[in-house]
Formats: sequence, structure tokens, C-alpha cells
Amino acid sequence: MKTLKLTMAALAVTAAPAMAQMMTPAWDGDGDTLLSQDEFNVGFSQAGIFGGYDRDADGMLNEQEYADSFVEIENYRDEGYLPGDFADFDADADGMLSEDEYNTSWFSEYDVDGSGVLEEEERMVIENDLSQEGFFNRERDI
Repeated sequence: MKTLKLTMAALAVTAAPAMAQMMTPAWDGDGDTLLSQDEFNVGFSQAGIFGGYDRDADGMLNEQEYADSFVEIENYRDEGYLPGDFADFDADADGMLSEDEYNTSWFSEYDVDGSGVLEEEERMVIENDLSQEGFFNRERDI
């Protein structure tokens, strides 16, 4: 039993630096440990995800830019991970994705339980996706 307690304590100490480097706690503006849609949108925008795919820098993603963002990682779709098609993200059906539409759609993807806020487990998925080896940082041949 002592070995288990020592192991758990060592793991907690080892995990502390990683937890300190996580992005989503900084996004939690009201400190309630939950991320609202607005908090997520601000944090996701600050992370620069959308801008990284907006190759023509017009502030919108066209269908090709959206599709290109998933090149080289199609296996995610096979695993049921990738979000829906462009039309699913294009809430106003104007043929372009604004950053707000993009962020709102990703929030919905992460909010697995549909609660309207992102809890710790859902935030961990975001942290993984934003990590150096995560979904949003994979090499893409575009």
C-alpha cells in the first residue's frame, strides 16, 4: 500500500509541470474550471488555429482551405474523429467559414455530452489536440 501511495505521489509531482503548461486553464476567464463557448472561442482564436489554415489571409476559410487542413490525416475520419464536412461547419451556408463558425463548430465537437460547457475530460481532448504531436500540429502537405 505504501508503494502505491509513493507511486501516486511521484506521478502527481511529475504531472505538475505538464499541467502548468496546459492552455485551457488560461482560457477559463471566470475560473469556474469549465469552458463556455465564449471562453473557448477566445482561447481557440488566440491559439491561432484558424489563421494557420487561412492561406489567402482573407479572414475566411473557403472549402478548399478547409479540406486542405485535413490532408495527410484522413485516418482520423476513419476513426470517427474528424468533424463533419464543410457544410456542417458553414452555419450560414454562404460557402465560407468565418472564424466564429469554425470555432463554434469545434466547440460542439468537443462538447461530447452537449452540456454547453467543456468539462475537464473534454478539455483534456483539446489539450491533446493542441499538443506538439496533436491533431492541430501534425505535418500537412498543403
